Amino acid sequence: MLHDAVFRIGEVVSVEGRSVKVKVDKLKNAPFLLYKGDIIKNVSVGAYLKIRKGFSRLITKVEGEYITEQKVHENSRELDFVRYLSLSVIGYVEGDRFTKGAKELPLVGDETFLLSKAEYDSIHDFCSPFDLKISPGVLLEDGQHDIGLGVSKLFASHFGIFGNTGSGKSYTLAKIYNCLFKDVVQNASNQNNSKFVLFDFNGEYSANDVIIAEKKVYRLSTRREKGLDRLPIDVQDVTNVEFLSILANATEKTQKPFLKRALRLYRRVLDDANSENRIKQILRTLVKRLLSVAEKQKGELIQNYIEQVITNSTGKDFKSSLFWKMTTCAVMISGKEYYPNQISESHIDFYAKIEESNILKQTDVLLDIVNFLFIQLVIDLLENRVVNEHIAPVISKLRANHDAFSKIFELRYYITPEKDYDLLWGQHFLCVIDLNDVNTEMKKLVPLLISIQLYREHKQLKRKYLNIIIDEAHNILSYSSQRESETWKDYRLETFEEIIKEGRKFGVFLTIASQRPSDISPTIISQLHNFFIHRLVNEHDLRMVSQSISYLDKVSYEMLPIMPTGACVLAGLVTQMPIVMQIKPLAISSAPTSETIDLNKLWK
Repeated sequence: MLHDAVFRIGEVVSVEGRSVKVKVDKLKNAPFLLYKGDIIKNVSVGAYLKIRKGFSRLITKVEGEYITEQKVHENSRELDFVRYLSLSVIGYVEGDRFTKGAKELPLVGDETFLLSKAEYDSIHDFCSPFDLKISPGVLLEDGQHDIGLGVSKLFASHFGIFGNTGSGKSYTLAKIYNCLFKDVVQNASNQNNSKFVLFDFNGEYSANDVIIAEKKVYRLSTRREKGLDRLPIDVQDVTNVEFLSILANATEKTQKPFLKRALRLYRRVLDDANSENRIKQILRTLVKRLLSVAEKQKGELIQNYIEQVITNSTGKDFKSSLFWKMTTCAVMISGKEYYPNQISESHIDFYAKIEESNILKQTDVLLDIVNFLFIQLVIDLLENRVVNEHIAPVISKLRANHDAFSKIFELRYYITPEKDYDLLWGQHFLCVIDLNDVNTEMKKLVPLLISIQLYREHKQLKRKYLNIIIDEAHNILSYSSQRESETWKDYRLETFEEIIKEGRKFGVFLTIASQRPSDISPTIISQLHNFFIHRLVNEHDLRMVSQSISYLDKVSYEMLPIMPTGACVLAGLVTQMPIVMQIKPLAISSAPTSETIDLNKLWK
C-alpha cells in the first residue's frame, strides 16, 4: 500500500523491556515526507511512532537517536551511515481509543510507522464523549491541536502549577479557571454547589475582569489607618489556643500552658449568667490581694497589669494613686499618704474605675483575650506560679498584632454555620483575597486561618465542592523558612497537609502555584495528582520534579530548562502521558497583572 510505503520508518532491531531500538530506512532520513500532495513532518526526538505486531498497534515515544558507520558491501571499503532511534513503549491502540500502558512488547523485525492523523488525535484525546471538558491550550509541537482536559480528572484532584518568574505560571492559572468558569461553572446550580477561594499575594487577580468579572474581592491592608475590606471570621477560631499560640509566637512548655489557663478563665466567665459582674468581682478580689503585697517591685508590676486592663476597657489611660512605701502599700489622697487600714474601699480609685469599666466588650474578642491574659498573669504572679519575664512577651506580641488583626478581620458572633460559610462569597462562587498590602506576618496568618475555618465548616455542612487556590504558595507552604518559630511552622504545614491528604473525602481540593517547588513541603508535593510545569532552571527544583513525577519521561524533563514562555509540561491523571502544551491567549482584561515591565517603552 502507498500509505504504508510512505509512513513506514524502519524495523525493530532490539527490545530490552520497554526500551526499543529501531533501524531507520535509508530513504526516511529527510525532515519531511510527501503524501498525496501534503507535507508530513518526519520522525524526530519527542515524536510518536506506531509498531505493528500482528494485529496489535503499539504506541511508542522517541527518546533519542544516533548513527553508526556501516560498510556498503561486505568487501567494500566505502562506508555508509545508519540511523537508529531509541523508543519507549507508552501504550496501545484498540479500535479508535488509545490506552496508556504496556500491554505487550514488540518483536525484533516488527515494522515501525508514523502515526495517522486519527491515531495522533486519539493519543491526545483525554476525555470520553460524555465528559465535561476545558481546553486551555494547544500542543506546542504543532500549535494547532486543541488539548481537551476532563473537568472531573483535573478539578476533583489537587494540582500544582510551577515555573520560574516570567515563565507564564500566573497566566496558566488564570486561563485554566477562566475556561472552567465560562465553560462549566456558569449556571446557577453549579455555582451553588461549588465555591472557590483564591489567595492572591501580589494583587495579580483582584482587578475587575481578571479570570472572571463575577467574583467577590477582598482588598486587605495593614498599612493604612483604616483597612479597606475586612474578612468575616468565626469567633471560635480566634478563641482557640493553637491560633493564639501562633499569633503570640508562644513557647510550647511555658507560654502555651499559660494561654490555656487564661482561655479557661475566659470561657468560665462567659458561661456565667452575669459575666460582666463576675469579671469585675474577680478584679476587685485581685485588688484586695494587691493591697497586701509586701514586695514593692512585685506590687508595682501587678498594679501596672490591672491598670492596663482598665485602660483597655475604658479607652482612657488610667494610673492608680496606689504606691509602695518600703514594704507597705499606701494611697495618696489630697497630697496626704494613707495606708489601707486607715481608709475605706471608697477611697481607693481602683474600685471606682473597675465599676466604670466595660471589660467584656464582645465586639473585639482579641482585646478581651488580652485583658484576660493580664488578669491570669496577675493571678499567677500572686500565687508565685510564673516568672513575669517568661510570660509577658506573649501578651506584648498579641497586643502588637491586635491593630493589624482588627484591620483585616471582622469577627462574627453566634451566626449559624450555613450563613457564616456563605458570607465570605456573598452572591458569587469565586472569592479573591488580595494580600498585596498586608504585612508579612499577616500574609502567612490569613490563608491559614481562613483555610482552617472553611475546611471545618465544609466538613460540617457537607457542601459539594470547595477549591482553595494558593498563588505564590511558597509563602505559606515552605518547610525551610527561618523567619518563624518551629511551633508556627509545624502547625501551618500540618494544617495544609491534613487538607491535602484528607480533603478529597469531603470535596475539598487545593490548587497551588509557585516559583520554587523545592521550597514546598514534600508531603504536599507528593499528594498532587496533576502538574503544569513551566520553565525551571534551578537544580533543586528540577530534582524535586524528577523525584515527585515518576511518569515524567526523559524528553519532557530535559525540556524544562528551555521551555518557551507560556508553554508547560502537563503530566498527571488528567492525561494519558506527559505532553508539552502552549497555553492559549486570554483576553487582555482577563489576564493577571503580572507582565514584565517593558523598558523600551519606559525609557524611550
